[in-house]
Amino acid sequence: MDEQQIINRGSDAEEFKRYIDDNPYFNSVVALSKELILQNIMALRPDEQMKFTVLKSQDKAIDELMNLIEIDISEGKKAIDRMQSETGNQKTYGEGDIL
Repeated sequence: MDEQQIINRGSDAEEFKRYIDDNPYFNSVVALSKELILQNIMALRPDEQMKFTVLKSQDKAIDELMNLIEIDISEGKKAIDRMQSETGNQKTYGEGDIL
């Protein structure tokens, strides 16, 4: 990806993050999904290690998805900083700024 694509992706991620922060439905679905996974884990018998592995992987995948949003935002800001340092323009970004 070139710098502009990274910036665009970061901007999209930041816009999506604001949307999910402002609209509790998505976060409630994520929380419910994690709760159901935990309930399924707690209901396992000791001989069901493979089911545990699958459920734990699902739980981790949800966390990874949410982390990727933050990573894309961070990488977008870094790409802007790199482009600005090449041109001599400087702007710092605070929490919640749209790229």
